[in-house]
Amino acid sequence: MRSFERFEWLPDDAYLKEPDGTRVPRKLDKSSWLARRGVDLLLVNQREDGGWDDSNYDFGGTDSLPNVYVSGTALAAIGLMEWRDVDPNRIDGAVENALNYLLDESNIAAKDRNEIVWAHAYRLIFFEHYLRYSGAKRKKEARTKAIEVVKTLSDLQLESGAWRHEYPNPFATASVVHALFRIKDAKVPTGKKIVDKAAKALATTRGDDGTFSYGMPGRRSRGRSRGAAVEAAAGRMPTCELALLMAGQSSQERLRHALDASFKHHGLLEAIRKYDDHADRYGNGGFFFWYDLYGRTEAIERVKDTSKREGYRKKMLQIVLDLPEIDGGFVDSHELGKTYGTAMGLICLKAALPTGQ
Repeated sequence: MRSFERFEWLPDDAYLKEPDGTRVPRKLDKSSWLARRGVDLLLVNQREDGGWDDSNYDFGGTDSLPNVYVSGTALAAIGLMEWRDVDPNRIDGAVENALNYLLDESNIAAKDRNEIVWAHAYRLIFFEHYLRYSGAKRKKEARTKAIEVVKTLSDLQLESGAWRHEYPNPFATASVVHALFRIKDAKVPTGKKIVDKAAKALATTRGDDGTFSYGMPGRRSRGRSRGAAVEAAAGRMPTCELALLMAGQSSQERLRHALDASFKHHGLLEAIRKYDDHADRYGNGGFFFWYDLYGRTEAIERVKDTSKREGYRKKMLQIVLDLPEIDGGFVDSHELGKTYGTAMGLICLKAALPTGQ
């Protein structure tokens, strides 16, 4: 079923007079309902082994799918942890089962070099959440595995300082930097050299206008070897700029510039959200939609100016509330799947809501 079918009556608000597809925008007062729907979707689709395997994103080949499943499992479990108050007992059990899956190296396709970086980066982010999770029962095991994953990511780092996702690129590199800094906040040692090398590589892809190329130097991005047209780069700008900020190579001003660009050109991402490839003349792809929104969410939380941060949160909240599917779940690329989209939607929704909701 791949999580797209729900054998139940549709919600009362699902019947729109002139729908533009399967999307049904919701209001702020529906946020708790959306959380419950999303949590339920994730819980009922978790497999007996603790994982979520409904994605069929196999651009790198089917041998990379195990790493896609690990990535999706980490994100689904993070989404559940963010909404523990919806159903603490069921969520705690699901998170522990997910931990079993994420600790088990037999679930990793170690020889894959296309999607493996996501498996390790998102596992680290899961472990950081788990180590501060009130329902966690095995923090020592999670910490031990996190140390191992940091070492593995260090071994996977290219001589240039970058990491690869099918090819070396700034956004995968930035995501690893995010993961390393998150797990460092959890008192897991990461080392300075690995981050300094990554920041140096990432800086070579940033144009004077704050845009980032799609690939590393030597892989031209829409005719440019450094930076890119802002319409092509806006989605990844917050992710990449945040990584440089974490590494001490950026500023609050640059971060806000990246966020402003991402909001200004958000419509380009929305237009191709459900397309399973690069779609428009700028090379934007549907499979980057929730990835970019997640990076934007992370960047917003690092904005120091309280007024500006709250302003960005309000914009993000409106975007997320406009995106639910007819049943209350979330999706972008159908290849990535509905549990992935719902996990990302839950994470972004929680971060964007006013404190206490």
